[in-house]
Amino acid sequence: HELVVTGFVRVARPMFARGEREPEALARTYLAFLARLSVLPLALFPFLAIFADALVRLLFGPAWAGCASVLAVAACGMTLATPWYLAPALLTGTGRAGAMLRIALVRLVAAFAAVAIGTRFGLLATALLLAAAGLLHVAAYQRALRTATGIGVRDPIARLRFFHLRTISRSSL
Repeated sequence: HELVVTGFVRVARPMFARGEREPEALARTYLAFLARLSVLPLALFPFLAIFADALVRLLFGPAWAGCASVLAVAACGMTLATPWYLAPALLTGTGRAGAMLRIALVRLVAAFAAVAIGTRFGLLATALLLAAAGLLHVAAYQRALRTATGIGVRDPIARLRFFHLRTISRSSL
């Protein structure tokens, strides 16, 4: 995941910087990059969530089977966050470091609270709270994206659905 995202970010950030003065073009560029970036995560993370138990048993043995639910929760959280993977690159590329700092601060506080509260109830509770904290920072990214480009919350999801359905239909021909 990190290798794929990092490669896209290196290419996307300068392109986002060039499009800063034209929000519509910036939004189109963002959604086009996102559609291509999301192919792998949108296949991998649901697979991990569905087959978490079998994968954990296969890779780590039955002694670790209790961690499968944590993997499944984390994979679900990553799947839900996929449409906003490139938001940090867009925000930094367009000079919105202040927004990035505020979002990072919110994420840090939310993750710290999730761990502090979750550990009192167990590993699964911690994973669930961390996933919820992740969605909080996704909401913050969405707000910043709307301000920078006018991209609404449904736009990335609709673009991904259209792109992936088009890709699937072409490959089945």
